[in-house]
Amino acid sequence: MSKLKDPFAYFTLMFPMKIINEILHWTNINIKNDTSANKVGGDLTIEEFALYLGLRIKMMLLGCANIDEYFRTHETPTSAFPPLNFGKKHGMSKHRFETIERNLQLGGKPKKPTVVS
Repeated sequence: MSKLKDPFAYFTLMFPMKIINEILHWTNINIKNDTSANKVGGDLTIEEFALYLGLRIKMMLLGCANIDEYFRTHETPTSAFPPLNFGKKHGMSKHRFETIERNLQLGGKPKKPTVVS
C-alpha cells in the first residue's frame, strides 16, 4: 500500500514533473500565440493543469450534451439537469477552460509558429 497522502503526489505518479513541465511549456507557447477573442488568462500553471484534467474527467463521467451545460449557472426550459455551475464550484471560467482546451499540447512542436520576443 502506498504511503502517499497528498493528492498531488498521486497525480505526479501518473504525470511525472518532467512530463507536466513539457506539457506546460508547449501549451504556454500556444497560449501566447492564441489570437482568439475569447482567450482568457496567461500561462497555464501546474495547479490549473491539474484542475483542467479533473474537470475533463468529471465531464466524461457526467456526459452532458455540450460544454455550456457544465458551466450553466441558471435553469433553462430545455435543460435536463440543474445548473452544474463548474465555474463557481471549481474556480475555472468557461472561457479559461476553452483557452486551455484550444491550446493544450501534450508534446512535440507548437501548433502555431513561435512568437519571437
